[in-house]
Amino acid sequence: MGAKASNRVQKNKKLLREAAEVLLATSADNNTKVMLRSYKIAANDCTYAMAVVVAQLKKAIAGDTKAFISLRDVLGENPKFTEQEDDNEDKSIVINVVPASERRPE
Repeated sequence: MGAKASNRVQKNKKLLREAAEVLLATSADNNTKVMLRSYKIAANDCTYAMAVVVAQLKKAIAGDTKAFISLRDVLGENPKFTEQEDDNEDKSIVINVVPASERRPE
């Protein structure tokens, strides 16, 4: 894929992500609000994003492992990402070489 095509793909992904962000932040329709309110969710928090989270939670409670993994990842508790964060720590090892003539007897 050439540079122009790659840029076009990236631009389209960005537009799609922005559209999803706008739509998920939108206030939910009345039927969805009623469902969310049944979960004691505050009226001003009744967005489509909240509805998606509730739907994933329902699936996870019913035993859907993929739904659980999705929620875990949203919460930032994905072990794969945690390991990557830990990899940024300095894990260097210092080895001091001592000539044989200077070694202490064991």
